[in-house]
Amino acid sequence: MSIRHDIFLGRRNIFPHLVVLHVDDVTDLSMECICTLKSLCFLYIKSTGKYLSESGMKFLGNLLNLRELHISSFYSLKGTRNGFANLYRLESLEILNISLLNIHDDDMKHISQVVSLKKVKFGTETQLTDDGIDYLSQLSNLE
Repeated sequence: MSIRHDIFLGRRNIFPHLVVLHVDDVTDLSMECICTLKSLCFLYIKSTGKYLSESGMKFLGNLLNLRELHISSFYSLKGTRNGFANLYRLESLEILNISLLNIHDDDMKHISQVVSLKKVKFGTETQLTDDGIDYLSQLSNLE
């Protein structure tokens, strides 16, 4: 299902069993609302960087059933490098696709805490060093 987030904000209670969600132009407020969907397993977020900060990203830790998270944006997330800090709570997360985000070593430090991850996709436009890759190598379930 793909819906505009402004419509979703007022009607999220009618989707108690929503499993897959595609959203565009996510803001901190809409991320807070999205992350109340406890049954969500697959989340696809497009065009985040102009609107989404680490304050909004922290709500991702509430999606305990999430198995796949895809964030595609040509912008960097606003704020310091703590946007992925709450991902460790996602014990079911197996796939993380952040291929269009500008990823740093600090991001990988947080991502490496998600021990259930089997696949992590990141692009070439990163600021990763060997330290960031070392964090990623701590994930024993990667395929």
